[in-house]
Amino acid sequence: MATLYDEALGGLMQEVLIALLKRYGPIVIAAAIGLGILTWSIAHYFAAPGTSVSILWGLVQYTKVPTSELKQREERGTAIISSGQTSHKILVVDSPTRVYLRARPKEMRAMVSNLTDIQAALFEEKTLAGKWMRINGPVADILGGSSKDTWLVFYIDGVITRVIMKKGNVERVSHLVKGDIVTVDGKFRSMDSLGPDFEEGELVSTP
Repeated sequence: MATLYDEALGGLMQEVLIALLKRYGPIVIAAAIGLGILTWSIAHYFAAPGTSVSILWGLVQYTKVPTSELKQREERGTAIISSGQTSHKILVVDSPTRVYLRARPKEMRAMVSNLTDIQAALFEEKTLAGKWMRINGPVADILGGSSKDTWLVFYIDGVITRVIMKKGNVERVSHLVKGDIVTVDGKFRSMDSLGPDFEEGELVSTP
């Protein structure tokens, strides 16, 4: 029944459009459509967020999305997660392919501080594994060598954070000295009593 109705409605709309084109011509129809778009743009712009927008004498009516909701949509992956009895709002999608952790290393360590080893492992596997973090701070040390992984070490808010750099980024960090402020992206690897470890480190900015 719904299909027959849709087909009949579509046919009626097509007949109306053809009749309008024959009577007024494509230029007038295009001008009318343009005027309608302009009217809608003005009405939408001046409408306060959360209020109703009505055009074409109420034929089209909707509610303008509040600014707070737009911000939430932009963050698209924001979620509240729980570890033990504490909830943490830490996840935000910054790109189509990566989910970034918004928590600082100190907050990450606090999430598992009251968990048993097995609880912490399960929490990391379900919540942190595969997520990325953008880390900014002074270089505490650079570990490794020509035949070993290169670790960029930070000491932020009393927490040691280590990032294994990608091979293509090793030369870019080799000239850094202790205290240089750098920004790196890293994918969560593991956590221990000292703090979180990351891998696939990518250098974002250096002095």
